[in-house]
Amino acid sequence: MTISLRRRLLIVLLCAVSGAWVFSATANYIDSRHEIGELLDAELAQSAMVLLALSNHELMEERLTGPSTISVDDRAAAGEDGPVNRFAHKYEKKLAFQVWLGDSTLAIRSASAPSIHLSSVTSGFSDQIIANQAWRIYSVQHKKVPILVQVGERYDVRGDLTEQIVRRMLSPMITTLPILALMIWYGVGFAMKPLNRLAKEVATRAADYLNPVDHHHVPVEAQSLVHSLNALLARLQKAFDSERRFTADAAHELRTPLAAIKAQAQVAQRTTVQQDQHRALQQVINAVDNATRVAQQLLTLARVDPAVPLTGLKKVDLTHLATTVIAELVPQALKKHIEISLAEPSHGTVYGTSDALTILLTNLVDNAINYTPENGTVMVGVTTRDNHVILSVADSGPGIPVDERDKVLERFYRGQDVTQPGSGLGLSITQRIAELHQARIVIGESSMGGLLVEVIFPSPSSFHPG
Repeated sequence: MTISLRRRLLIVLLCAVSGAWVFSATANYIDSRHEIGELLDAELAQSAMVLLALSNHELMEERLTGPSTISVDDRAAAGEDGPVNRFAHKYEKKLAFQVWLGDSTLAIRSASAPSIHLSSVTSGFSDQIIANQAWRIYSVQHKKVPILVQVGERYDVRGDLTEQIVRRMLSPMITTLPILALMIWYGVGFAMKPLNRLAKEVATRAADYLNPVDHHHVPVEAQSLVHSLNALLARLQKAFDSERRFTADAAHELRTPLAAIKAQAQVAQRTTVQQDQHRALQQVINAVDNATRVAQQLLTLARVDPAVPLTGLKKVDLTHLATTVIAELVPQALKKHIEISLAEPSHGTVYGTSDALTILLTNLVDNAINYTPENGTVMVGVTTRDNHVILSVADSGPGIPVDERDKVLERFYRGQDVTQPGSGLGLSITQRIAELHQARIVIGESSMGGLLVEVIFPSPSSFHPG
């Protein structure tokens, strides 16, 4: 199952933002609880210090006249200063304080405080369980007067306060999360618009419209993709142009022998002279052979495409291959009394395919035999030089002028002074096979005054498949 780039970006961004939000909210929650706890502890300590300061003088006087333990509610009932209601605030019953005179005299306490010590600790903070409730207690003693003040706060009060504060702090974050998700969704869609336009442009193109894609309005991240696409379109355009030229040239080359066949057949049909009929039919046979040769070479040329890498590569002994090809073409050379041989010493191994290299070598030797006059010489050699393997075919024929040596490798090209029958495809096929084997062809003049064709292959150690 494939997933769209837009959906993938949304998932990644939303997961990243949500994860960061959860981490931030958790960190803020933990930090807030800690800070609020510290703040409440500070308030407890401050309240205890205030009670200690205010109670010092009054309690010392009561000690002289006689101690009396009363609560804040008792003072209110007696008409003294005190709260009008039993609990003026909902949290008041969860707060408590005690003022002890000495170790055992409880001078003042709040209504929510017990009659025993809130904590056995007489200095600093402590945690206690009172009436099955957890309390936070702070105790402080006067340095000179035996007065002990203990102030306590239930932990559930702290929890309520903390939750309210944290909830109000996190509420904007919770509210903004869906808004942020919508903004990410819209932003990703907006950022994907250039790619969508590019995809639409490519999808709506005609099959024969291979012009480069405009990359000026494409994001930087997609520039490499567009450049690769344009390079592919350029290769396709080149391939289509090549195929169109190939088709046109093939039609042209096949039209001539077919026209000759038709003309000679009409001659044979109209004449009543047996000798003329025989001559016309022989011309028909020759034209059919020529058309067959052209068709075979066209099929071979179409099959050996340098854009398609070789498969089934293996080491090929060129010396053994040359011996085999020479043996097959000896009868053709004997008809013209041409001496054909393999130069000694000959040795060389290349990476390639035997079938393609056989076609290459056959074309070169066949051309040498065809263009070499009677009683001539054709010499095939295989040598190793400068980390290269060189296959050479030399003859004593007329050779090729210097200004035409580059052109003879083109398809259907035939020299101006050529009188031998042919299609001009042999060396073009050879060139393609050489390219497939990462080799290059050099055309020069042989020591016998004729043509010298050298195919320079890389050694097996220097060959790079693909």
